[in-house]
Amino acid sequence: MNQDQTVSLSFIEPLEIYNTVKPFGFNVELGKDIPKSSQSNIECAGYDVELQDARGRSLDDFSTDMQSFTFKSHPATSTRTFSFEPEAINAYCKRMIKLVYQDFAADRVFCYDIRVSV
Repeated sequence: MNQDQTVSLSFIEPLEIYNTVKPFGFNVELGKDIPKSSQSNIECAGYDVELQDARGRSLDDFSTDMQSFTFKSHPATSTRTFSFEPEAINAYCKRMIKLVYQDFAADRVFCYDIRVSV
């Protein structure tokens, strides 16, 4: 993408229920006898959003409050290849948990290896 574009994206609607119950959704079928309301309480709506080309711009031009993401410059422990060994993944998660706690004043952070082996 070499220029800004407008696209339609879906966002979770700010429902009153989310003040007392967090949004949840299961992306697997729980069974035909399970009510739809037990699978998700999420309601979405589409909005037109301008996508901006971030190349060549300052990292400070972006914030989680305005763009829902931010670029971070964070020192790596290795400049070589990333390892999928459990020790490397655990060390990475510990660094990311610390970063999220610091940058977002989070109450709780959970980091895990999402890959599933069958």
